[in-house]
Order: sequence, then C-alpha cells, then structure tokens
Amino acid sequence: MEKIEIRAVIKYFFIKGLSPTEIKADLDGTLGDSAPSFATVKNWVAEFKRGRTSTKDADVLADQQLQQMKLSKKSIK
Repeated sequence: MEKIEIRAVIKYFFIKGLSPTEIKADLDGTLGDSAPSFATVKNWVAEFKRGRTSTKDADVLADQQLQQMKLSKKSIK
C-alpha cells in the first residue's frame, strides 16, 4: 500500500473519531508489518486536527525556493 493511501485511511479514521491508538491497532490488524509506526499515525492525526486536508507530501522544492528568497533579500540590504 502506498504512503498516500495509508494517509487517506488515517484521515478517514480520524474523521470517524478514532484515536491514534485505535487507528494504529486497526492498521496493524490489516497491514501487519507494513503498517506505519504509531509515531507516524499520531503525526498525521495531529496534522488533520490542525486543519490539514491533503494527504500528499509537502512541496519541498517550494520550501527551498522560499528559503533562497529570504536569503537573497538579506544579502540585498
């Protein structure tokens, strides 16, 4: 199962009101050794609580570009 698919399942269980512990137990029972760690489940539940809706990875390139822009502004001064 792909990461994005597992995240979608975590999101679904979060919307249903399951706790990270309950979500982890269900994933362990279904996916066995392929299940994500508890820390991963807990992290994604926290992301969804903060209002995140996407299950995709963050755009790292955009973050790097933003950092470069900040650095270039500092060197202009």
